[in-house]
Amino acid sequence: MLTIKEIAQIAGVSRGTVDRVINNREGVNPQTAERIRQILDSLNYSPNVAGQSLAARKKSLKFGVILFNGVGFFRSIENGIQRKCQELANYGVTVFLRYIDYNDVNGLLQAMEELKDAGACGIAIPPLADTRIKDQIDQFYESGIQTVTYYCDIAQTKRLAYVGSDNCECGRVIGNVIGLIAPCGVLGIVSGRWTQSIHPERIEGCMGKIKQDYPDIHIAADLVCDEDDISAYNTVTKLLAKHSDINLLLFNDLGSKGALRAVQEAALPVRVILHDRISPFRDELKKGEVSVIITQQPWVLGEKPLDILFQYFALGVSPSKDSYLTDIDIKVGENIRYNL
Repeated sequence: MLTIKEIAQIAGVSRGTVDRVINNREGVNPQTAERIRQILDSLNYSPNVAGQSLAARKKSLKFGVILFNGVGFFRSIENGIQRKCQELANYGVTVFLRYIDYNDVNGLLQAMEELKDAGACGIAIPPLADTRIKDQIDQFYESGIQTVTYYCDIAQTKRLAYVGSDNCECGRVIGNVIGLIAPCGVLGIVSGRWTQSIHPERIEGCMGKIKQDYPDIHIAADLVCDEDDISAYNTVTKLLAKHSDINLLLFNDLGSKGALRAVQEAALPVRVILHDRISPFRDELKKGEVSVIITQQPWVLGEKPLDILFQYFALGVSPSKDSYLTDIDIKVGENIRYNL
């Protein structure tokens, strides 16, 4: 394998310039950087990860991840976190997990302080729209602690990167899927409790797509309920009793099986579309009780933030992008996998 020195000779630049390009650091002319990348690609160059990993073990890095407790989608995210934790443990990395209630700003602030006190040099958080969270992220940056946001983002902070979906685009995909299933119909929307901007952004994208391309779909209701079975069951039961002509239901970030039970008891010809809930509804998808599940790859939201922090602190590689957007996957009974 060629060394950085040899690549620098081929490119006619210094070794430091090649090193900055490899590690995505600033200070290189864009045209020069692109020429070096082309040389690296043509030579199939890859860094000496084994040596860098050995150095990582000596650092005994500590990271922290904060999750929302009791939110169904976060169980799938945690599966990705656990897999990444097992991998990072091979490099001497310790990962602390902290759980907070949904929309608990004080709990999030306290968890961030706990992770700081535990010695975490990097943390991954689902931020809440509050100036105190923004200030805390910036204060962490000034003290050398890097923050990666995931699931939702928070603007104008010194966070390292964001991992999550483009919510408006996701909403438009949902709207298109609904229109393809039934271009003429009556749609009811039931979402989990709205506490983040992602929900209204997603619903806005969905409604916009339907109004633009599927004008024969009538949106009968757009409701919000708690995640628990009882609340979801009661909300959907009342919705279907009031609008018995509904033949399409979108459950947006609603992981409760109580909602599905209400559909089954209503005995109406309703097609159910879910967003973000894979694990609890695999069997229902295979049996056709759920038509489609649209997901933003929760396992990526669990793995990628920790990978970004590891690359940054262990290998000295800064993120190549400001935002890492997850793919929007469409799952039907025939392409669902049980190992996700």
